[in-house]
Amino acid sequence: MKWKNEYSLGIEEIDNQHKGLIDKFSQVEEIVATKGGWMKIHYKVVELGQVARRHFDFEEGLMRLFGIPNVEEHKKGHEYFFTKVAEIESHSLLGSAESELLQFLYEWLRDHILVADRRDYAELVLGLAHVVKAEVGAAAS
Repeated sequence: MKWKNEYSLGIEEIDNQHKGLIDKFSQVEEIVATKGGWMKIHYKVVELGQVARRHFDFEEGLMRLFGIPNVEEHKKGHEYFFTKVAEIESHSLLGSAESELLQFLYEWLRDHILVADRRDYAELVLGLAHVVKAEVGAAAS
């Protein structure tokens, strides 16, 4: 998975964090493609989870800051990510789970960025941001 301009939400910090998530996912893909073994995959998935946790916390905080009402529903999607990754990791103890992991991560990241984030908060934040900027600018003059 590579970053595409269509993934951009127009919120620079969120877009940069999404690029980081996609980069970590690409590292998982690379290890799977080169048959690096489950242990290496596991460590990269752990790193991806750490990046995801920071991103999700930031995203949820941003939603609360802007008073976006569906933050708890959005948070459930974040929790599902960790639940599903843990489930896949436990399956891996019984056999290869690389394709299941890659498919889930690809679909989840794509849908989260293109659908959930755009629907749940990006348009609202961008719509409110100009008001915040205008008030700051007006107060400074």
